[in-house]
Amino acid sequence: MEAAGTSICPVMKAVLLSARWAGRSRRLGLEQAAKASGDVAEVHAESVVLRDTVEFLVERLACAQRRLKAANIRKPYSPAERLHILWCIEYFGISRRQIPKCLGVARSTVWR
Repeated sequence: MEAAGTSICPVMKAVLLSARWAGRSRRLGLEQAAKASGDVAEVHAESVVLRDTVEFLVERLACAQRRLKAANIRKPYSPAERLHILWCIEYFGISRRQIPKCLGVARSTVWR
């Protein structure tokens, strides 16, 4: 969030804070699932990890599909699309260097 600067609107700050909180909650759930023991707990832990992986890949695919759809027309992202991308970055804890690789979006596009 500090990368977004101090000139962002309160709504965007709220979205980013909620994404960060949800991401921390997600990581805590993954850590708790990893610490569990027993057959049922192992199956549950594997299910949680797989669900998380699928969710990340769905978001990645959605970003790639939007970029391919707009490949012929080079227009900037709408505020809603930009918020969705920022949500994914905060929720999944994607570093700035991995944004182009994970989401297919230029770093400069996101952090303007």
